[in-house]
Amino acid sequence: MRQWVITVVVSAFLSVFSVLVYDRYFATKIVAVDVRGFMEEQKKLYLSGVIGDERLKEEIEKLEKAISGVPSNKVVLMGEVVVRNAESLVP
Repeated sequence: MRQWVITVVVSAFLSVFSVLVYDRYFATKIVAVDVRGFMEEQKKLYLSGVIGDERLKEEIEKLEKAISGVPSNKVVLMGEVVVRNAESLVP
């Protein structure tokens, strides 16, 4: 009887651990990026004179680095495509 309890507990623990590891490192997740909103905001700031050429380039490079830095198990989609329940990437 005791052997069965140990077997069930170890089996349950390993099952839960396996699912958690799979979800964390291997399962594909969706990340949304609002590129259009980002570009409109930067355009508004640039045209109003709040930011200059150099700052505009830095902000665009920061967005590019944020998108490039997404792990391989995450799929990056445009924010306009995703309706709900997706993580948003903010540069």
